[in-house]
Amino acid sequence: MSAMIFSGVLWATSALIVLVAVALIAAVVLGPLTKSRGTTRTFYGEDRRHAIKEHKAYNGVRLVLKEPVNVAAVKDRVLAMLKGEGPHSLLRAIFQSTTKYHFTDLSDKGVVEMLVHQCESGVQKPSQHTAVSADMWRKGLPLRIYVHGNTLDLMAHHAVFDGVRGIRLLNELFGNGTRKGAIRPQDLPCCLVACSMSSMTRVLRHERPCGTLGAKSAASQVGHHESQYLRVPAALVKGVKTTHGVGFAPSLQGFILWMLFRSGLDASTLHVASTVGFKSDWFARLGSAFNHYGAFPMSIKDESTPQELSRAVAKKQRRNGMMSGFPCLLANASCGGMAGSMADLYKSIDVLIGGGPLVLDPACGYDSYQIFKFTHTVPIYILYVTICDHIDISFHSRVPLPRLQTAFAEGIKHLSAAPIGPTPATAASG
Repeated sequence: MSAMIFSGVLWATSALIVLVAVALIAAVVLGPLTKSRGTTRTFYGEDRRHAIKEHKAYNGVRLVLKEPVNVAAVKDRVLAMLKGEGPHSLLRAIFQSTTKYHFTDLSDKGVVEMLVHQCESGVQKPSQHTAVSADMWRKGLPLRIYVHGNTLDLMAHHAVFDGVRGIRLLNELFGNGTRKGAIRPQDLPCCLVACSMSSMTRVLRHERPCGTLGAKSAASQVGHHESQYLRVPAALVKGVKTTHGVGFAPSLQGFILWMLFRSGLDASTLHVASTVGFKSDWFARLGSAFNHYGAFPMSIKDESTPQELSRAVAKKQRRNGMMSGFPCLLANASCGGMAGSMADLYKSIDVLIGGGPLVLDPACGYDSYQIFKFTHTVPIYILYVTICDHIDISFHSRVPLPRLQTAFAEGIKHLSAAPIGPTPATAASG
């Protein structure tokens, strides 16, 4: 009997190895091997998913500085990036269609003049955002940089610039790429380290998202969209680690989700996807040429305090976070099978949440950060960015959040009133 069991386990393991190997070969052949070579190139995977949205996939970003922006210095840094990155720099990408792109052969100075504009962008207003994005799509431009007074605005297409690459660009434009806390894509983990078959199998079998906000918004709030922006002192979020032994990311996400439960949503459970950025290496390029991030789903129930909800988020991250590499590695690749399964998985998400540090050095000169996103599939899209001692959170929602500001004030009181004491681990060891 034991021999039969061993034989069955061996057969199942061998079949799994063969299946993964076949998927990898298909991803290579149908991804970078055939689509990322030559003068005219083809979008694939996650890049393709965003490219087919045309002008609707542009995101506006506003970084406000404490002093006026030096336009000449910004242009010099763009020029330096072009020289350093060579003919295949992201700054040289040009759309030909929803499926094709190329890298322009304009001179470096010509690219700088094409990208950098010294004027107001208007990307914070839906009508002007739409006008700018439509104009850029007609001209095949994935990126524009607007400088006006103390602000620098980016208008970037998601097919070429994901969140990590956009953050990196902002820091490079101000010479802050090596400062404390600045994200460097090359320093991020490889997506392979977050590929656990057991985690993915458990989610696919037992924890598939089944959110309801998308159906509710389609039925009762046709055309609704709202944006809200909040600022949280970083010290209050860090305090949750001291009082409850929870890390920064789950503490912040728990606080945000606690607010959402009290913002006017008629929901006791939220189905959430948390994004994770990865290194732009060979493995990531199996999934797409430019977008190198994954996500993992988690079903979160309401708790009485932000700290308790943060604990629940931390537990879900430990359980499900190890499947976040699969979307980056295979699920975005143009190879069917697993890709289709993962795409269906995220159609039932209520909330997409993610973010990280912009820079943590006070000498950076940054004051605030906002993202303007007026078209998105997921009902609620949330991005948070840490700048030195505070966190700027952008909420974009297709469902009404009438009590979000009130919930924010209540949540801050909870975090401020929490007693400072030993972490659970310290108390146990004493």
